[in-house]
Order: sequence, then structure tokens, then C-alpha cells
Amino acid sequence: KGNNLLALHSLKEQFAGKIDLVYFDPPYNPDSAANTFSYNNRFNHSTFYTFVSNRTKAAKELLSDKGFYAVSIDHNELGYCIALIDEIFGRENRIAVLAVESNPGGRSDSKFFATSHENMIIYAKDSTQAEINGLPLSEEDLKKYSLKDEVSPYKLMSFVRGGSNSTPNERPNLYYPIYVSHDFNKISIEKFDKSFEVFPLDSQLKKRVWRWSKETVENNKKDLIAKKSGDKIKIYTKDRLKNEKKPKTLWDDSKYSAVSHGSMRLKKNDIDFSFPKSIYLMKDIIHILTNDNSIILDMTAGSGTTGCAVQI
Repeated sequence: KGNNLLALHSLKEQFAGKIDLVYFDPPYNPDSAANTFSYNNRFNHSTFYTFVSNRTKAAKELLSDKGFYAVSIDHNELGYCIALIDEIFGRENRIAVLAVESNPGGRSDSKFFATSHENMIIYAKDSTQAEINGLPLSEEDLKKYSLKDEVSPYKLMSFVRGGSNSTPNERPNLYYPIYVSHDFNKISIEKFDKSFEVFPLDSQLKKRVWRWSKETVENNKKDLIAKKSGDKIKIYTKDRLKNEKKPKTLWDDSKYSAVSHGSMRLKKNDIDFSFPKSIYLMKDIIHILTNDNSIILDMTAGSGTTGCAVQI
């Protein structure tokens, strides 16, 4: 019990512009029994926004130029929180909205859909200076890199670009023929005797583009592999094993369950606390957004999950 806003402002004298990650897990404001926002005020939403706004402004002052602000929130106030924090940090500094499956079974008291996830909004103090880390590869990730050459383990990835910006109209410089020998051992951007001409086509035989420019292909031919697939020749690139992977916006690993790795973990230590976060969620957020000598502030420390996560 207490006003942590006063405590936040008291930190400014020593820590203004020095904190690398501010994490904010405010009391959620749903229209259900899960509402822990217990301020006595008929203007519930406006009180909640004032609560978030004041603390967000304090967080911005405390952050270093390369720092991050991460806020956990559920769907009830997600849109309003984004609009509010965009106003303070700038829309251009909102770098991610993560969906975290914190309750894989879904909430039984949900009126319509069984809510199984919550969100984490991440802002950079200045997105032009911000840098994030990747996540460590899991055992499942490592199994995918089952091939190996003299350089490293790798997996095959189609050399045809998919998704947005993948057509010749959008990327004309990436649409060109690649020439392959009959034994598939030679690949070149220059035509040679008895070679097959291969263009980038998708599974519906629509024109696409290659992942690399001609120059990059010429300098990295050893990382390209040609294979016959039915009556077609397909080009693959060696996607080499890295030390880490780029974080996705969907976090659905079972280790992020707030029930299994939050509530149950605390109960084993005879601690009863409402809606704690998974310790592994906080561990991974801290890994991505900070480094060994970073200063981290949890504005509503609650069950102490963040403090514990920095130690594992």
C-alpha cells in the first residue's frame, strides 16, 4: 500500500536518464472479477488513464537515451494505453506489441471468448538509437539445423522471396535467371554450356524474386544449393545456425504460463499473490532489452518476479 508515484519522482535526482529498462505492470482494469484496480472513483477509466499517464511520464524521464519502456496490459485497455503512451513517447518509438499466452487454458469467467493471452507494449526512448538482443535458441530450434558443412550446421531455406515486396514489379533488380548445371553442382548468374535456366517462381508458378542481388549470389555461391523437385529445379540457401534468434511478436511457449511459472511457483513457497507474471517471461524480456551492466526498474514490483528474473 502506498503511492509509488512519489517514490518514482524521488529517484530522478540520482537516476534521471540512466535507467535502461523500466517495466510497468499496472493493475488491469477489466469489467470482471479480475479487476484489481481498487481506486474508489466512479470515473474508473479516467482514473486508470491518469494512473498510467503519470507513471509513464516519470518513466520517460528516468530512461537513458537507449532505454526501453515495457508495459503489460490485457485487451480491455490495450487500445487506450497505446494511444496514451504514443502521445508521451511518440508513435515512432513504439517498437512492438507482444501477445503473450499467459493462460493456455483460457479464463473460464470470460463472457465470450476464453481469454488466454495478455499483451506487452514495448517503447524505445529513441528508436533511432535503440538496439535489442536476440533470444537463445531452444532445443527445438537446434533440431532444425540438421545439416552441416565445413563452416557450420545449417537448414535449407527457399531462395525465392515470399510475402511483401516479393514481386518483380516491387523488386525488379531481384528478378533474373540463375543457371544450374545438369548435375546441380554448378550455379551461376552467367549462362554456360548445358545449363538450366531457373527463374524465381512460387508454388502457384507466379513470378517472385530471389532473396539476393546478382552480386551477392556471385560472392556467395557456396551457400546456394540446387535440387530437382518433380519436373522443376528449386534453389535453396543455407540458413546457418546462429547463436540467437530474432524475437517474434507471438509468445506462446508453455514457459510463459503465469499459472505454472507464476502462481504455482509462489504457492510452493507459501506465497499467495494475485496475477503474478511467469518468471521466464520476465527473464526473456530482460535478456532482449538489457545487457549485463544495465539498470532495471520495475515500477510496481508486486510479487518480486522481475527482481528474481535478473538473477537466473
